Amino acid sequence: MFAKTAEKAVTALIIHGAADEQRKTVYIWGMTYILDTIFNLALFALIGALTGMLAETFVFTAAYIILRIYAGGFHASTPQRCCLFSMLLLTGSLFMIATAEKMGMVLYIMSAAAAAVITVMSPVSSKNKPLDSAEQKNYRRKARLILLAEELIAAAMLCFNINRFFYVFAAAWTALALMLILGCVRNAAE
Repeated sequence: MFAKTAEKAVTALIIHGAADEQRKTVYIWGMTYILDTIFNLALFALIGALTGMLAETFVFTAAYIILRIYAGGFHASTPQRCCLFSMLLLTGSLFMIATAEKMGMVLYIMSAAAAAVITVMSPVSSKNKPLDSAEQKNYRRKARLILLAEELIAAAMLCFNINRFFYVFAAAWTALALMLILGCVRNAAE
């Protein structure tokens, strides 16, 4: 999404001697990635602020991203589609968190099912991030350890009657389980 901006910034860095011309392509890729990430996080913060759920948005984003790095799943074909899909995923998750009290036992069943999907399916590779067998084993172990750590934190939230943030973890796991399933469907279709 920010490739042209990144190219201009890198060109300026090269002109001023702060970057090496031979690595221009790598710098542009890195700068584009950084700008895309900042933009997406700013949009997430805006959605969180507009919904009055800024703290929930930050916890959701952290729980989701840390686990998604190793669990994998569906990836959109363009940065614009990724951004749109991410915003829809966040909005749906915030709605789930906001209505969690009304969901009752369904929420606990959904979170347990999502955790089971993550445990069994992780990692789901994509054509953009293929994994060899050693990487599969390593990512699976890390995804399971991160999920276990998140489950312990979520259980502590319940023990201390901070239910709202248990709901945040449940929403993150549900969203990730959906991404894993969609990733498997896409991989089967390709």
